[in-house]
Amino acid sequence: MNNYIQDYISKKKKENKEDEKMSLAEVLNKLQIGKKEYLGDCEGDPTMDFPFYDMEKNDYYRYNVGEVSDEEYEELLKYVPNEVNPNGTNKGKMSFWYWFAIILMAVGVIGGIVVASEWRDEAAGIGIIIGSMVFFSQIILLSRIEYNTRKNK
Repeated sequence: MNNYIQDYISKKKKENKEDEKMSLAEVLNKLQIGKKEYLGDCEGDPTMDFPFYDMEKNDYYRYNVGEVSDEEYEELLKYVPNEVNPNGTNKGKMSFWYWFAIILMAVGVIGGIVVASEWRDEAAGIGIIIGSMVFFSQIILLSRIEYNTRKNK
């Protein structure tokens, strides 16, 4: 096999293994399974081994359960609530901006109808309706893109 391709594949395998390790750490932290171990030195940023921060103790920590096989990890994921599941089956709620845009779009449509009926200016009413729908549909679209590409937190 080509050395460049082999190096790339080994690099990707290592990255995938690190991502999987972080996912296990997140699941253990959410479920609080295992023994809670502290880093003991709270200087700097969290490490891969101690990714979570305890404000009360002012220290980084992790839950340690020892070695976990792939089969055990897959079995554990079956019992994890969806909002914790790192496989992305439940990504949480829509963002504030999505609902904000929906509400303002409705207000824009109602405002356009009021302008068209009260002021007897149909062109201005239609302009307000179309303008609000176009503008706020962009916010909704961006919110949906963010929601569909979101990783679990």
